[in-house]
Amino acid sequence: MNEVCTTDLVSRKRLIANLDWRLEMKLTKTFLSTFLLLLVSLHATAQEGAGKFILAHEARWGTAILPAGSYFASVHSVPVPYVLVTSLDHNHVSIMAVANYIESAGCKTSSLELQQEMGTWNVHSLCIESSLAAYFKIPGEKLNQQRPAQIAALATSH
Repeated sequence: MNEVCTTDLVSRKRLIANLDWRLEMKLTKTFLSTFLLLLVSLHATAQEGAGKFILAHEARWGTAILPAGSYFASVHSVPVPYVLVTSLDHNHVSIMAVANYIESAGCKTSSLELQQEMGTWNVHSLCIESSLAAYFKIPGEKLNQQRPAQIAALATSH
């Protein structure tokens, strides 16, 4: 009698463990499905644009130095706003620059806004034709500081 009860108890424990495992797998599948759906919807709503521009002379973009030449840039806003820049002239050298923010813009051509500081040109913003503008912090500049008067758009669309 005692042996039958023990066997019955072991079977019930196995059954409960099996049901717990199945419930856990269902919850995991539901969570992953919801997460993937959210991720896809966020990516679908991301503002993105791309364009070509010509840099008239060497300029600093974050910590990178870009030589004069033709470039292709693509703006991405998910998960963090950033720009991928690839040289069309210099063996396809690429950089990734994290933007402070991105906003809609109505530029007539793709262009860079440069700011000169102590003889060095720094990229302040990138505007993609009829699409978006990405803004960058210039090394040493405080975010709430007024920009100096000497700002020039020295890069033109290609």
